[in-house]
Amino acid sequence: MHNYTFIQIFCSLFLTISSYSALSQSTNSLEKKLNQVFSPKIVESITSDSEKTAYFDFLTEKSFSVSIGKNDKSIPVANTFTKKQNNVVSTISAEEFLSEYENGTLNILSFELARRADEYKYIALGKTGYVLALFPLNNFSTSNK
Repeated sequence: MHNYTFIQIFCSLFLTISSYSALSQSTNSLEKKLNQVFSPKIVESITSDSEKTAYFDFLTEKSFSVSIGKNDKSIPVANTFTKKQNNVVSTISAEEFLSEYENGTLNILSFELARRADEYKYIALGKTGYVLALFPLNNFSTSNK
């Protein structure tokens, strides 16, 4: 019975530490992305407000997807993207955009992408065969309930 209690305490402690670590990594990742795009004052304003933090977490992690697309001529094609990061504006190719997505370094906030509150938007990534889907911004309220 003694060993069983020790195992329960150990497992409980391990889960607590793991949860805290995951939350901390998520917050650090969001702060890193925010710092790449915004001034320290704006980042502080976002990270000190739980609703703003949740919204920007949604924007950076759940407001878009990249997937293999169909040959649909009605989808606009973007061969390049304007990127602003750390006060440097550059242009990257659709292939570079896809590469950043695949290696986990894509910061969607860095790109000038027109969005709508109530409509999906699709953009073909050059000739890669992939499509960027931007989800409606009003998905935020329903995705976090």
